[in-house]
Amino acid sequence: TINLTANTYYPFRIMFGEMGGGYDSQSWFVSPQGTTYYNGTGFYYVTPQISSPNNNNNYQLGLSDTTNRSSPVQIGTDVYRAVSQTPGSEYAAAIRGDGKLFTWGFNNVGQLGDGTTTTRSSPVQISTSSWKEVYAGTNFSLALRSDNLLFGWGYNTDGGIGNLSTVSTSSPVLVSGPAGVSWSFVAGVSTIFAITTTGLLYSWGQCNSSTQGGAPGQGGIGTGNISSPVLVSGPTGAV
Repeated sequence: TINLTANTYYPFRIMFGEMGGGYDSQSWFVSPQGTTYYNGTGFYYVTPQISSPNNNNNYQLGLSDTTNRSSPVQIGTDVYRAVSQTPGSEYAAAIRGDGKLFTWGFNNVGQLGDGTTTTRSSPVQISTSSWKEVYAGTNFSLALRSDNLLFGWGYNTDGGIGNLSTVSTSSPVLVSGPAGVSWSFVAGVSTIFAITTTGLLYSWGQCNSSTQGGAPGQGGIGTGNISSPVLVSGPTGAV
């Protein structure tokens, strides 16, 4: 249990291409662009590293300008419960306290999910749905909706969106999977792993000799990208 004190800043665990492990105030990140902190009032702050010369060149701080910051600056007045950014990327995503999803920053391949490839200088809402978790990858995103369905958008040449396609998209599309499947957790960078609500592990996306020794855990499939979730094989009888 962590007790938060109003107006006091708390650094939380690293989210390196990870989707949160819960969508509460502990889901914050540390990245080369800066360190994100959460305070007791629920606001989202960013402290960019002064040594990084391009830490806000594509509005990735969400502050409506490209000025670098050396101290925490509040982004609007909304209260957020989860935020995600992959180190090296130039955009971010966050879920507001009411479950609404927002993104901002660089958007050259539709990674913001707002139906455009227009870079955004401040948070823009993505759809009217309610969301549980979000993972903002290097140039594509995955988000878990409140009904446990998984959606993806952005760069898709490696099949990371998981929708049986390698065509990039600027709007959320449903991740393909077994009929009736619902998801509880997703993580990864270029190779994606996701757990269903029944505890089964699936993977998809980039699949070469540097990602999980060839196929991402599916044993025997070999190399080659995978554009939809495939059940990860394990030892006989493993649960």
